[in-house]
Amino acid sequence: SILWSLARLGFLPDARLVHKLCQVLAGNAEVLTAPELANVWWALGKLMLRPSDAQLARLLGHSLAEAASFSPTHVVDLAWGLARMRSGAVPAYRGGRGKRAGDEAGGVGEEEKALLDCVLARGSECERAGLLSEEQVRVLRGSRRALRAQGRVPWTPA
Repeated sequence: SILWSLARLGFLPDARLVHKLCQVLAGNAEVLTAPELANVWWALGKLMLRPSDAQLARLLGHSLAEAASFSPTHVVDLAWGLARMRSGAVPAYRGGRGKRAGDEAGGVGEEEKALLDCVLARGSECERAGLLSEEQVRVLRGSRRALRAQGRVPWTPA
């Protein structure tokens, strides 16, 4: 996707372009494959951006529907992207000033929690099964620590 390409280049587009790209991605979420979804989450994390709640809800919903299709690499990319994507940060879109995710009626808090729970559980399974490289294990564990520090997932014994 264009968002992934911009993130790979380290280019942070202006807020209007980010909003438009997220709008297009969210509007077409149902046709995104597991690798494309993983790339979207990775790009959002790399750029430290958060789509609007409506856009986020669509991406979260489809990501949950595709969760069984994510490879071990996709799981690590999702965990990393979600950990870096600012939880409750001022979103990079018009009209989002000062709102936290989930503040609006029908917010995305539960959907985001469900995806985080799914991704982290799947990551743990992949780690136990030896499906991750040492680097992927390091990234997954770092993502889990970051999400816990942000209060987005509960503290549990290792």
